[in-house]
Amino acid sequence: MIAAISEQSATKTVNAVNHVFFSAECFILFYVRMSVDFEKEIAEIKQDGKERLYSKKILDGKQRIRFSILAHLQGLVSQSVSDGKNSFLSISPPLNAEIILNTDHFGFFSHLVNKHVSCLEDVAFFNLCSLYDIYVENVKRNTAAGYKRYYEIMQDWLFHAILKLPNFNSTENVKEIVRERARKKPGIVFSPSNDGLYCVSVDVKSSVFQGYKELGVFEQQTWEEFISLHTHDQLLIRSKNLRLSVFGRCDVFKKNQIIINNTITPTWNQIVAEIPTITENLLFLSGDEAVFGYKDKVEADNLQNSLVTMKFPSHIVITSFRLEKKEIDDQNYFLRHFSFPVTVTDIKAASPKIIRQATEELRLIKK
Repeated sequence: MIAAISEQSATKTVNAVNHVFFSAECFILFYVRMSVDFEKEIAEIKQDGKERLYSKKILDGKQRIRFSILAHLQGLVSQSVSDGKNSFLSISPPLNAEIILNTDHFGFFSHLVNKHVSCLEDVAFFNLCSLYDIYVENVKRNTAAGYKRYYEIMQDWLFHAILKLPNFNSTENVKEIVRERARKKPGIVFSPSNDGLYCVSVDVKSSVFQGYKELGVFEQQTWEEFISLHTHDQLLIRSKNLRLSVFGRCDVFKKNQIIINNTITPTWNQIVAEIPTITENLLFLSGDEAVFGYKDKVEADNLQNSLVTMKFPSHIVITSFRLEKKEIDDQNYFLRHFSFPVTVTDIKAASPKIIRQATEELRLIKK
């Protein structure tokens, strides 16, 4: 009985001691996390020109992201590294990593520029040389893995930055504007029956950003202006996929579609009020775009001219193009031959299986 009491007392004593040490360790970690001066660390790294490692035990996820973002804004780079047992955040001057021209290399560049690029020939073909030069320099500075990590943490950083904006919560109460004389089904542009049609498109530039801006969430006039507050990387600033990913996460109130619809509805209502017969030639109507199709080029040109004279906001973009149906291995795709505001041709509705060959055939046509 006496032995049992002594053993029980000893166990309680050991647990108490362990608790004290555990509490002390938690306090030390908390103190270190609170005491790391990111700006000071960055200044010293820039001055010393040497890498510094920060254990992930003393920096939590949010701190590591913030530290990384601030470091990149100051011309440094960040990486997640490990010695096999412990993981660290590395902050250092730019690196000089090797460039490996493989599928992953071109795949990530394709994602950033929203074009199918699988080789250097594609880079030249799509006139992406200047952007590719930036990409190569960024990979050298960061390593391929480091640059992808920067892209991923930028998504998270921008998402939380937007959620913290003063008027963001007011978007929960947004109401949809009534769209006059609009059919319920959106319609189809890239249908074989539309081959040869002359089309006029009314589109909203960066529609989801524009929608949030109209609700007072953003003070900046463009997405590029907003994101430039958080990064100097021109590829990330211009990346449509990054923007869409961020706003996809921002749809916490499930109101994104209403917000997008409201960007074009006032323009749509103005158009159908001034040109009542225009709905007869409607091919497609979505949340941020309306496309009208004509067999006669003169009619399409007349509509284009009429729309240009209307006083639309600067985020409304008018384009004109001719549709041409093409086929590879019994699979249809389309070329859009733009005539306004610029003369250019692009590929639409091509499946991944034929996009490479479609690109090569378009290259030959341009030659």
